[in-house]
Amino acid sequence: MRTSVRIGALVASVAALLCGSALAAGSMTATPITIDKATAPDVITLPDITVTIGNNLTYQDDLFIVVEGAGVDLSTGLPFQSACNGASGPPDFGYVTAAQDRWHYRVTSIYGISAGAQCTFRELKVAKSSIGENCSINVRYEARRFVVSSVIDSAGPILVANVTPCGPPPPEVIEVAIDIKPGGTANSINPSSAGNVPVAILSSGEFDAPSQVVVQSLTFGRNALDPSLLRCNLPGEDVNKDGFVDLVCHFATRLAGFQAGDTLGFLVGKSIDGAWIVGWDSVRIVP
Repeated sequence: MRTSVRIGALVASVAALLCGSALAAGSMTATPITIDKATAPDVITLPDITVTIGNNLTYQDDLFIVVEGAGVDLSTGLPFQSACNGASGPPDFGYVTAAQDRWHYRVTSIYGISAGAQCTFRELKVAKSSIGENCSINVRYEARRFVVSSVIDSAGPILVANVTPCGPPPPEVIEVAIDIKPGGTANSINPSSAGNVPVAILSSGEFDAPSQVVVQSLTFGRNALDPSLLRCNLPGEDVNKDGFVDLVCHFATRLAGFQAGDTLGFLVGKSIDGAWIVGWDSVRIVP
């Protein structure tokens, strides 16, 4: 039992050493830039990144610079530079490779790099198309001992770029023409009526209401916030005799929420492409 405990403790100690859990981490600095996606070039150069090595590195160690929030641009090869000061041996790197989100450096000096040395990475490039909806680009550093692939030194992530605009793009809004109570002009509505209000969504040469409107998405009323849809007449009819088939839908009057003094009725919904559709017409509120 004692032998087993000793072996278990020894294994745990070795694992901790290999994983670097007892080692001090490095640090990194950069001066963040702002990227305007509307005006930025297709290939964006990130600011210089300085890494202070936290632990002694040897020829067995690989350095990684990992980009978070954008993809590495490989269209022009690998046009970036690196240099280390304070190395215990020649401060060079044997080869450089790149994956989707990281640069990989192999330390070639037989003497390695001492803790406290500073390595500067320049000309790090990302593709603007890879930023997507991200609001920032961050970079982190790690060194791995390739024999067991364990992290022996790390730092970051740190902010290197703010991105504007960020987040999902604003939804497209399509303004459509509607005709409340088609065939009439007064558009009188009694808010307490138990009946319904017909509303025609008018088609045009650019917009075919019966085929492009998601019927179940439609709301109508003083602010079009409450569901009031009863039914739609498909496949539609040409209510204004302009040669285009329109979509006529019926909405519960009481659920439309009209109040005395209202002068407009609003219709809101979505198209099959995910765009919002909005339309309005005059109304006259009667007792």
